Amino acid sequence: MHVLVVGGNGFIGSHIVDALLADKVQVTVLDVSPERFRPALPEVHYCPGSFGDADDIERALKGKPNAVIHLGNYGLTLNATGVPENDLRNLQDSVALFEACVKHQVSKVIFMSSGGKVYGIADRLPIKESDPTNPLGSYGIIKLSIEKYLLSLSYYYGIGAVIVRPSNPFGIRQSPFGTQGVVPILGWKILHQQPITIWGSTVRDYIDVREVARFCCMAATRECSGIFNLGSGIGVSTVELVEALAKELEIRPVIKREPARKFDVPAIVLDSTLATQQFNWSGGTNLWAGLTEVTKWLRELAADEHNTHGLTG
Repeated sequence: MHVLVVGGNGFIGSHIVDALLADKVQVTVLDVSPERFRPALPEVHYCPGSFGDADDIERALKGKPNAVIHLGNYGLTLNATGVPENDLRNLQDSVALFEACVKHQVSKVIFMSSGGKVYGIADRLPIKESDPTNPLGSYGIIKLSIEKYLLSLSYYYGIGAVIVRPSNPFGIRQSPFGTQGVVPILGWKILHQQPITIWGSTVRDYIDVREVARFCCMAATRECSGIFNLGSGIGVSTVELVEALAKELEIRPVIKREPARKFDVPAIVLDSTLATQQFNWSGGTNLWAGLTEVTKWLRELAADEHNTHGLTG
């Protein structure tokens, strides 16, 4: 079994690579950058490149993978008028990738969508895959559009298609320096006694990234297709999350409260019954148990950064 992981050096991708290797799967990674928080793995064949470059895609597919897991995503930037610039590029290049997979006779494509963005404001909780999809922002709209294109190609050409809609994955190797990944970002701010702004009282569903990786490994190596939510089924408010992180780190946080923003969905909690029924999958480690491991990793990262700064400064 051979799997190509597009975006395999990112946070979720690196854990999917771990799960595939543990299952004795041959792994190729296509990514523009190396992993940030660990060195290259000797068991992995790395193809430096972008999923938006046709030549890079051709080179990565020459190894004839049985399945492709697509996590590639361009970082969101805003132009002078505040309009997202990279979303349409994500759509166009994802479609080109899927068409290349059809051309190279890849058996299955697994696409990492977003359980937190494609549904919008839900009529009920927890949210099922069959519930309405009314995303509020361009990120969710594009994710949903990519889903539709993949399902269309699956219908016309018979290529297997699995859509993964995770809630909020968390775990070690999730960068605290970006704009995504609320658990490490908040933990890092608390650790460095930086002020935290909480808008409204949003509730989110958090899932251990290794459980997302385990599902993707099963989806790649078994006969299956469809759309699957992956979540814990438990809603946690941002206030509760901050309090739990502060307790783990033993640091009192500096909190600033602000009114809810219009683009923030009030609550997202996912129903993962389909994944449980088809794969005997469960959300595994809950957020509270996982925070101990994450905060330990954040402390180690902070110590490494301090030592590096001391040596170079």
